[in-house]
Amino acid sequence: MNGEETVRSFETPERLGDFDAHVALALTGYQSAPYAVLTDPQGLSIRVSQQATSSLEEPIVRFNIYGGPKVGYFSPEPWFGLQNSLNLGKPLVHLAAGDTWTWRYR
Repeated sequence: MNGEETVRSFETPERLGDFDAHVALALTGYQSAPYAVLTDPQGLSIRVSQQATSSLEEPIVRFNIYGGPKVGYFSPEPWFGLQNSLNLGKPLVHLAAGDTWTWRYR
């Protein structure tokens, strides 16, 4: 990854067979609660979503999508932050002693 941002919409679903993400594709810019839906042609659907008690300044990565039929796996990995956040020092969730923060993955 070179850090370059490219606008890409998944509003119209893509067939996994047409999708190549052997290098992780970081998804950002959600206008509502972030989620990914995997639908099998036989009718089974799985929705992967996430929710946090607070957010960070955009842009932040909400999902890393990687894999595909050619490599034998597919993963919509939930993420909260930027790639390499700890080394960059942004964006991070900073907590004072005794504070709590919740990130739910469903």
